Amino acid sequence: MTKILLILFCTEIIFGLDIVHNYLTPPYHCDDFRRARTINELTFVGLGRMGRGMAGLLARRGFQVTGFDLDEGARGTYASDGGNVSGSLREAVSQMSGRKVVWLMVPAGKPVDASISDIIDLLKPGDIIIDGGNSNYKDSLRRAEELKAKGVYFVDVGTSGGSRAAEGQGMCMIVVCEDEVYKTIEPLLSALAWRDDEVNPA
Repeated sequence: MTKILLILFCTEIIFGLDIVHNYLTPPYHCDDFRRARTINELTFVGLGRMGRGMAGLLARRGFQVTGFDLDEGARGTYASDGGNVSGSLREAVSQMSGRKVVWLMVPAGKPVDASISDIIDLLKPGDIIIDGGNSNYKDSLRRAEELKAKGVYFVDVGTSGGSRAAEGQGMCMIVVCEDEVYKTIEPLLSALAWRDDEVNPA
């Protein structure tokens, strides 16, 4: 069953259709979202101001993140900040082990479709593509159906908060996906949403 979750970490609560996660009360500890982690690495596509901040935040909170951007300058900036970058999207995805998770932070529309087309043959049933670029919901429904036929999960994540939020001030997300997938990516969402001043380094 598909579940729509309005994630408001700015207020330290997740509101779901039928659940309220009361355990998200400060202070937060890095171990809290590492303990139940089922994924440890991902490819992050789109290293603009907000994407670079999000990828860097995930890396600081313990995930193995490989970043990619079509723009060489964006890749260079992320690398100069200490991030791990790849020269091509296919290279980044092919080097991942286990279940593959690819987070797209590219402009809505054709760039999303082009990114998916570039890597779809590298993905296996059970792998996950996350679109965080605030795409039109009709496009998201179409992509979800197309990928479902290949056994690949598609997650639509509307993001809000800007680059400052992505760099550790807390951001808000609306997540649409199956329950099973949400449970898998919840540590990613938590790591992005928790504010730096409410996370005690492990």
